[in-house]
Amino acid sequence: MNANITDLHRNLGNLFSHSCRKSEFDGGDLFMTHSRQVSINVKDGKLSSLRDNLEQGMGMRVFKGSKMVFAISAEVNKSGLDDLFSNALELIKFIGESDFTKNYRLEEIQENYIKKLDIWDGYIEDFKVEPEIKYLKGLESDCLKARREIESSRGASLSLFGGSFSFCTAGGFFQSFRKSIYSVSLGVIAKKGSETKSSFDHWISIYRNELPRYKAFARFIANKAVRLLGGEPINTGKYPVLFHPDAGIDLFSGIIGAFNGDSVIKGSSCYADSLGKKIANENINLIDDAVMVKGVSSIPLDGEGTRAKKKYIIRKGVLENFLTDLNSAEKLNLEPTGNAYRDSYSSRPYISSTNCYLEDNNSYPIPEIIKTVDYGLYVFEILGFGIDPVSGSVSIGVSGLLLEDGKMGRPVSRVTIADSFENILNNITMVGNDLVFRGSVSVPHFLVKDITVSGT
Repeated sequence: MNANITDLHRNLGNLFSHSCRKSEFDGGDLFMTHSRQVSINVKDGKLSSLRDNLEQGMGMRVFKGSKMVFAISAEVNKSGLDDLFSNALELIKFIGESDFTKNYRLEEIQENYIKKLDIWDGYIEDFKVEPEIKYLKGLESDCLKARREIESSRGASLSLFGGSFSFCTAGGFFQSFRKSIYSVSLGVIAKKGSETKSSFDHWISIYRNELPRYKAFARFIANKAVRLLGGEPINTGKYPVLFHPDAGIDLFSGIIGAFNGDSVIKGSSCYADSLGKKIANENINLIDDAVMVKGVSSIPLDGEGTRAKKKYIIRKGVLENFLTDLNSAEKLNLEPTGNAYRDSYSSRPYISSTNCYLEDNNSYPIPEIIKTVDYGLYVFEILGFGIDPVSGSVSIGVSGLLLEDGKMGRPVSRVTIADSFENILNNITMVGNDLVFRGSVSVPHFLVKDITVSGT
């Protein structure tokens, strides 16, 4: 994962351009990767698994007329490229018409700009396994000791990933960058009497040394499990609901699906006809920033060569952008937002958010928000998959704490939130000042004025 890999990719890009000109294809692109991923898992103080995978390959898209062929090879050399073209020439005879666009939006990105994104730390190249195993064992051990109610561990895991990614076109465009991602996770089970409660959390960062210290992270996860033990329902009604960032991230991850350009075209988004219209409280700004410095989903360009950028999805309550790739942008008569994502060389581009977050302008300290609630619900956890971007409906199980007279009260469980995107977004009245970026979707605390809660 060094300059030699970039040189190899550049040479193959030149060969790809030359082969396209010689062949019967009208054009296309080649996506090349060279990456390493290490996964370490510890449970009950013992190493349970260790995997160290090196992946490299090429994903080629070539087109002729209204037909497009996608082919892959794990052999990153001239022979592998020749095989890709041979296979594509045979496949083009049998496939039908494809839905795609040939109108690339290419812009050369300077190396200094990519460096300023700061999305590569090089640790993956020469790290030592033993300290990482010790880190996970310490995390698990400290969590088990943090509270007497913690009964057992579900395991601690660490993932280390880094690689080189290159994109080129038949017209000779070439761009390459490197990226690293590190993540840690831990799950535990708390018990009180006959009741048990599981808790899980994770953290993601671009730099290994920015993952949390295990003692603080362990206490956080232990407290998260214990504080919800002994929960009981509340009466059915409409209440103000304060969402903890853990629950808010799950909620917004579902809502974001409604802003996908492909979903809009297919009629499977509740916001298909809402571009330029008010869909949220005027204090709401939802941003997708693909060029955030040290952003875990930051990229200089997307999987179709479009330059990545920061864009507002919602600005002051108004729907300002759908997330698009080249094809959906063309069909919707919009500018592409650079959100065509590729998991690896073997995946075709698909639309995905990047570093998406609820902005915390005009924000409030969390204790101040809690003081405004006479009777309501503080949601820490969302259960189930009842967030539907097609209908814009929300029907999810939740657990948390009762808010009463401006204070946190008893645990609450076995209740359901049943409402709509429209009501939730329009009734976010207060946003917390605790926005922390620790994943591809990030939100601070936020208070929704009235949500239908089904309990007893």
